[in-house]
Amino acid sequence: MFQPLHRADAPQRIAGTVELQGATLTEREGELLAYLLARPGAVLTRGELFDALWAPHGGATENVVDVYLGYLRRKLGNFEEYGLALRTLRGRGFQLAAKETE
Repeated sequence: MFQPLHRADAPQRIAGTVELQGATLTEREGELLAYLLARPGAVLTRGELFDALWAPHGGATENVVDVYLGYLRRKLGNFEEYGLALRTLRGRGFQLAAKETE
């Protein structure tokens, strides 16, 4: 069903496509998207995402990760338009993966 991303140009290709589609991302949404795109296929825990993007700024809890992933899914249609899927792996974390064609 899903496969990890292996294309070296995936981050630039998707970021350019998002820009062309006119999706307006906040700075933090952009940082989260960049973090996910820089680690294609990796399973990232909520704690890892929080520590990398929110902990240095303080004043938030790990729940903020779920909120911002929801924002990205709404704005980018869960990445389906880009041939990707943002998966929630229950008990493990999150993964941005290429969607297999049927």
